[in-house]
Parts: sequence; C-alpha cells; structure tokens
Amino acid sequence: IIAYDVLNHHLNSLPGIIISRSYMDDIGIIITKDNLSALSSIQNKIETFCQGVGAKINPDKCIIVSDTPEETEHPYWNQALKSSSTLYLGHYISSKDDDQTTWENRLPKIQRASSRINSLNSPLLKHK
Repeated sequence: IIAYDVLNHHLNSLPGIIISRSYMDDIGIIITKDNLSALSSIQNKIETFCQGVGAKINPDKCIIVSDTPEETEHPYWNQALKSSSTLYLGHYISSKDDDQTTWENRLPKIQRASSRINSLNSPLLKHK
C-alpha cells in the first residue's frame, strides 16, 4: 500500500493531473480534458513504478472515462475500455457528473470505511 502512495505522489506532480488516488491495487487518476498528453506522462511514471516494485498494469483492465472517448486514443492505452461512465470502488462516476456534488455524496462513506480500518490499530498501518 505504501508503494502506491509513492506512485500517487509522482502522478500528482505531473502537469494536467487533477488528482491520483489508490485503494489497494485500484488506481484512480483524474486529468484535465485539455491535457490528454498527460496519458504519456502517466504511462512513463507507471512503467517506472512497475519496474521498481515488480508490479504490472494491465491496460485492458483500465477504463478511460471521458465525454469524448474517441479523443483519448493513445498507443499504450488502446486496450483500455473507453466509456462516459463506470464504477470505481463501488461508486458510479461519470464524465457528465458535477464533481463537487459527486464527491460530497461519497466522501462520508469513504471516511467511515477509513475509520473502521484505522480502528483496527494494526501495526502495519502505522506510518512514521
């Protein structure tokens, strides 16, 4: 899990990235519509990460959510499903959603799950 924090940190530093978060091995990355060139930078960061930790990203299991999916062509991500909506960690997301309302409705559930995990007091979850 900590390794993905490093990946998210590097992805969040890229131009055009709004936010990158992950839960276990599910990564969610939001980029600005006018910066689809960020797909190449994302690819480079992910490939470097994978080499370092022995992970593998399967583009055919990825979903690119966009209101103009035809404009998201990229050689590395060609196998990715292109859609205007999907489920991510059990939550419906859409390129047509109002982002603030969408996340305001979902954050309380995510925070409750996080609190339950923290209440376990597992030494594996202690950061120093």
